Amino acid sequence: MNILSLLARDNFIVINRDLLKKYGINVTLMLCELASEYNYFDKSGMLDDGMFFSTIDNIYEKTGLSKYQQTEALKVLDNIGIVKSVVKGIPAKRYYYGFCRI
Repeated sequence: MNILSLLARDNFIVINRDLLKKYGINVTLMLCELASEYNYFDKSGMLDDGMFFSTIDNIYEKTGLSKYQQTEALKVLDNIGIVKSVVKGIPAKRYYYGFCRI
């Protein structure tokens, strides 16, 4: 891997400092990654009734958050009413929604 690929624009996640202070790194990282994925699905016209999917492995690859860390972060995001998730489909995928209400 060369330095340019490490510094490429699409290899960054923007983190909001206020959210970081209030909710911690895992919750903020999860929210910012999901917001990025939401924007991708929205711009591509691939939202399904305001929902999009992402796998645990995909989020791990992009953030380094383990399955447990993702689950715990989603509990917080659900409790504060920012992001909801539901598992559906075969094979099962986790779908996220709520961003359109932010």
